[in-house]
Amino acid sequence: MGIAARLRRDATQRTNIAFVLLALLGLLISSCEGTRSADLARGGDPGDPVARLVGTSPERLTQLLGEPNFSRNDGPAAMWRYDAADCFLDVFFYREASGLRVNHVEARPRAAAAGAVPAAATPNACYGRVAAARRPRPVG
Repeated sequence: MGIAARLRRDATQRTNIAFVLLALLGLLISSCEGTRSADLARGGDPGDPVARLVGTSPERLTQLLGEPNFSRNDGPAAMWRYDAADCFLDVFFYREASGLRVNHVEARPRAAAAGAVPAAATPNACYGRVAAARRPRPVG
């Protein structure tokens, strides 16, 4: 086999590898979009308050939980953080045709006092604690 034939074979192999890598990247990206679509489909589950937040506008979230303790905008995305006594609720918005909409919600435990075990920070439990802390207290 001559040098020219070997170079063509090597170039063909590199091209084939590049196509395989691009196909794998496409599959990875499409699986992420499928997860997002599944999250949006969950938005109507009445037994899951956090799932119902998916698709919510910033205005509606403000009606539900008030102003966030912290917010950050990064181009087409925004993150709002709500603080409870033992957890943080992070709400992620992404821009859609109708404006910003909740796409994902996460919860994180706050640091526990020395020697204490931090409370479990599931999104639904943290949402409940944030909502309870923000409800007006009865007068009297």
